[in-house]
Amino acid sequence: MKPPHIIEIPRQPIYMTEVTLRDGMQQDDIMHGEPTPIADRIEVFDALIDAGMRRIEIGHLGNEDGQDVAFTEKLIAHMNHAKAIGDDRYDDVELQVLFGSQLPLIERGIKALEGFDKDRVFVHVYDRLSPELRGLASEEYSSTKSAERILDAAQIALSNGFTKFSISGEGATDPQLDLDETVDFYVKVADGLIKRGATEVNCNLANTFGYSVGDATEAELTYFNKSVKNVGPQVTTSIHVHNDNNDAPGYAIAAVRAGFDRVEGTLIGMGERAGNVAIADVITRLLEDARDRIDRETRGDTRTLIGGVAVRESMWEHRTMDPTVVNALDVLFAACAKVANIFGTHDRFHKTSLGNPAAYDAGSGPHAHANREFLSDPIAHPLWKSYGAIALIHAMAGRPEALEVIAVNEDRIRAITIKNHAAGTSTNQILDGEIVVAPESERQKSHELAQNAMDDIRERIGDDRPQRRRSSSSDPDVRALHEGTFVYDPTNGLHA
Repeated sequence: MKPPHIIEIPRQPIYMTEVTLRDGMQQDDIMHGEPTPIADRIEVFDALIDAGMRRIEIGHLGNEDGQDVAFTEKLIAHMNHAKAIGDDRYDDVELQVLFGSQLPLIERGIKALEGFDKDRVFVHVYDRLSPELRGLASEEYSSTKSAERILDAAQIALSNGFTKFSISGEGATDPQLDLDETVDFYVKVADGLIKRGATEVNCNLANTFGYSVGDATEAELTYFNKSVKNVGPQVTTSIHVHNDNNDAPGYAIAAVRAGFDRVEGTLIGMGERAGNVAIADVITRLLEDARDRIDRETRGDTRTLIGGVAVRESMWEHRTMDPTVVNALDVLFAACAKVANIFGTHDRFHKTSLGNPAAYDAGSGPHAHANREFLSDPIAHPLWKSYGAIALIHAMAGRPEALEVIAVNEDRIRAITIKNHAAGTSTNQILDGEIVVAPESERQKSHELAQNAMDDIRERIGDDRPQRRRSSSSDPDVRALHEGTFVYDPTNGLHA
């Protein structure tokens, strides 16, 4: 008797769509209200490329002031010049451009894309979906009318040879909006675009108002994801979240668990109001989740119902991270710091897990005790298994303090111990150098164990596809991104 045929379903990658150069530019304090120089925006674009971002929204090409149109033209010229001199960093980059459903300015915006491969352009068209937002229009209209407006606007792009689209309804997660009405809106637009010749349609669910994850959120996201994908294989999904309730990463991860293909956000959380979801935080959360699954499986933690379910239903059995993101993890911190430096938005980076300047501040009590034992016996008591647990993840992303922590750097441990904060015996012993520090051989072995743990995480989140090489650059700051030869000061920014 022949064994049953087993169909192997490939693991689904988790992709990122980076929108700093569009949504992030809405942050009030960028350049103190002055137009951002195009050269600075191009420099940010290159930093995003080095961070592994491969679909980047570069502007609203339907705006009347034309600044994003001018930037788009210069950016395309920049990429074409780089390719002409042998720089292949941009060969697989996809550009996403935004349009509202107002028709008059779309033609001009579309022409700005001349010189770039149309098959690597996603035209993102949006209209108002929330009842509250539709009610603010000069003449209120229905969600059906909103869908029709998007189709009419998208037709201009289709007529100019663009066949890949992203669509969104502003305020799509508004509780006043029935979920079936939301699904119906996206289905109408996606189906209409495919019938008109679109080859790919991304349904971008916009959590415009920054709602928190609620009890039913993941179930609702799963329903949305499955429903819109019933339109056809051309349909993908992405989540767009604002951080008004400090829960944007949680909302994004819920969408990933629900089967969404992409997270749309800004690298360090830039954007209007409290900002968009920080991609750095999403990546950090995903790495943390992968490590947690490895730890559970290593322990054989099936003693409880929760432990057993957690092991059996690991997200990483079904998902991977985009290989270009995995390949660029070691320069993620440097890229974030560079973006913060160019825009002067260190405060946003500091609100993320990866950039929080207080992440390694230590106190006394058990924390100082853990630090002391780590210095004395880093193999038996590695700090990255207790109060420095995040250090392993931050080290993967190239944060200097984290790299020094996992390397058992005595000066770093002393520096992060707060001298006048409820000082106890352990704190004083560290600061006064009274403890017996483990020999170099043991510190090196501990470092190797940390590196092995990081390799296990990389293996869990990765797949077998080849990872793309990052190109070098003559720009000293970009070279520093690759080589790690940079200094990041929270006040003065990044310096090669």
